[in-house]
Parts: sequence; structure tokens; C-alpha cells
Amino acid sequence: KGGSGDLLAGIIGALSLRLPLDQAVASGVWIHGRAADLLAQKSGSPSSVTPSACVEHLSAVFSELYAHADG
Repeated sequence: KGGSGDLLAGIIGALSLRLPLDQAVASGVWIHGRAADLLAQKSGSPSSVTPSACVEHLSAVFSELYAHADG
């Protein structure tokens, strides 16, 4: 299992395929943090935030982004 840095690196790496590196880094950090925030809100405990649980919330973050972009 990877840690939160591995998750962040993966997000940034994926985004860098489509965005300039500075935008990929800034966006990746925000996406990573938002996924953790959603998880903490859902669980009610920031201590329950793990990288593997954050991965499960990435789709919700991207749904928010797409909804915001369309609206």
C-alpha cells in the first residue's frame, strides 16, 4: 500500500499528461485535499482519513469539478 504522498504523486502525474506541470501540481494538491475533506466529513473523524479511503472519493471530487465547470 502507498501513502498519501504516493497518492498525491499519482494524481499530479496523471494531470501532468494534460496540463502544464505548475497547473497539474496546484490542481493535484487541491484534488488530494478535497478528497480527504470529503472523507473526513463523511466519517466524522479526520483520523480516519487514509490514502486508500481517499482514492474512493476521487470520483466525487471530479464530479464536483465537472458540475462546477458546466454551471
